[in-house]
Amino acid sequence: MGISLDQEQLLSSAEQQQQQSQLSEQPQYVIPIGPQNVLPMGKFKIPETFSCNRFTGYEKPTTCPTELSNYLSFDDYKSLVNSLNNKMDSFHRLYWCSIIVYMVLIFSCSFSGVFIGVIFLVVSIILIVAVFLCFLFYLQNRIFENIKKICNEYNVQFSNRNIKFEVAKKQFKISVHINYPQNISFVLPQYLQPQFQPQFQPQFQPQFQPQFQPQFQQQPIYHQNIYQPQQQQ
Repeated sequence: MGISLDQEQLLSSAEQQQQQSQLSEQPQYVIPIGPQNVLPMGKFKIPETFSCNRFTGYEKPTTCPTELSNYLSFDDYKSLVNSLNNKMDSFHRLYWCSIIVYMVLIFSCSFSGVFIGVIFLVVSIILIVAVFLCFLFYLQNRIFENIKKICNEYNVQFSNRNIKFEVAKKQFKISVHINYPQNISFVLPQYLQPQFQPQFQPQFQPQFQPQFQPQFQQQPIYHQNIYQPQQQQ
């Protein structure tokens, strides 16, 4: 019994020393939940939350991102991505129709340039390319305004959840800004364990272990029952 208690005391003291060393290495202030790019005004940005491809649209969600799970449900997240993909589908239809029209015009100009002349062929190709680029620029601005309108609608819808959606014009990537209140402190899970364990372990271990060990080791009951009748005889 004495060896097991000594071993437990040694193990508990070693654990306390290890926890105190870990606690001294870690920062003593509360760290807010979020990625590493925490902004000083209580905002952090989730980069490329909705990544978009020009030809495939936005990625269809299977789960809600971890950073958004406390602010946005999966159904809301899925409906947002679906509405964005609907706008991208209209963009894709107009894009491929313009490509087909462009190829038809190029082929017709090249065919007619054989009979009319090289100068007409060069001028017509330059005009077709210019018109095609202007039309693509118009499509890009139009789809950007539509997606921006969707983001504004969701900003109004989720204004009470402190979420803000923004879209980048070049790649149609939507980034999410989350505003968390300054007066509420969040603690990461790995910082909870070292802070609270050293407070409770020294209170219970020194109080109960020294009380029960000397009673049974110095004055056992069976020793008194055997020793007292020998004095009476």
